[in-house]
Amino acid sequence: MAAHINPAPSCLKADVWEHFGFKKKKESDNLDKTMAVCKLCHTNVKYSGNTTNLLSHLQRPLPTLFVRI
Repeated sequence: MAAHINPAPSCLKADVWEHFGFKKKKESDNLDKTMAVCKLCHTNVKYSGNTTNLLSHLQRPLPTLFVRI
């Protein structure tokens, strides 16, 4: 089962945060703010205080999900 993605704190105002959140650190209830998690594809994206990597991730085509019938 995938880990729960927590919403970004309200102090992060950029529109890109609508599509990203954070996981909690394993050893505490604090958020791990070193890696943002895409809510669309659950990919970890390095977060270092700006949204450049997050915007770049959203501009890439998302992998297509195939379902076998």
